[in-house]
Amino acid sequence: MEIHQDLLRIEKSNFRIILGVLSLILAITFFMIEMIDNGSMSTFYFIYFLFFFLNGIVNIIEGKGISSSKFFGKAYILINKEKVLIKKSILNKEKSVYWNEIESIRLASNNFVFETFNKELLTIKLSEFNYSLIQKIKETVGNIAKENNIEIYK
Repeated sequence: MEIHQDLLRIEKSNFRIILGVLSLILAITFFMIEMIDNGSMSTFYFIYFLFFFLNGIVNIIEGKGISSSKFFGKAYILINKEKVLIKKSILNKEKSVYWNEIESIRLASNNFVFETFNKELLTIKLSEFNYSLIQKIKETVGNIAKENNIEIYK
């Protein structure tokens, strides 16, 4: 059994697409009115236009199910028969541990704590994930730990 979950995945949203289109229309209309009335645009109005234009673009992209955070990095959890890899956000560093290095696993209050033979700890905070992913993590870790004769302490 294996888990490979992209933590930046978002659901598609027609509301966000509509909001983005409306924001774009507002920005373009504002730009056209300013240019027709004044022939040029002040810095304040240009920033105002740019804000609504970029807001519209981001809402359309995220409404299509593409996280804007993916442009800056990755966040994922990978648990397979070889290793456990965790990168909780685009700003966090990837943490990994191989199953053959794990001495024991503790299931503390909503945490998995993997302890290696050289006493390093890798913690997975389960409260950061949705319920269905928590259940998959518990099942996968339990099955792989049993295959590798690793005890899980509760």
